[in-house]
Amino acid sequence: MPGCSWKTDSGACLSDRERGDELTEIMIEGLLKRNDVVLLLERDQRMYRVPYRGKQSRGDVLGFLRIAGPKTRALVYSHQAQSGSVWVDVVSGEVIAW
Repeated sequence: MPGCSWKTDSGACLSDRERGDELTEIMIEGLLKRNDVVLLLERDQRMYRVPYRGKQSRGDVLGFLRIAGPKTRALVYSHQAQSGSVWVDVVSGEVIAW
């Protein structure tokens, strides 16, 4: 469907404009249930990308991040777009493409 960049669990289609630049906690929970999570760690002025292998509920990931420290981010995979893979920051809901 043209203009459909996000499908909800109920099958409804949302465009980027309808969805906005941030996702809700419910949408993030849905992504966590079925998609990979990576950690971005900043150490010694370098960025490392490491797969997260813990429990994948939002509360569990947030708990891990509290222990890991402020220079660690968790991203959950959303979908593939023309610009590349689209990931969502678990804490802020910010959409990131790389």
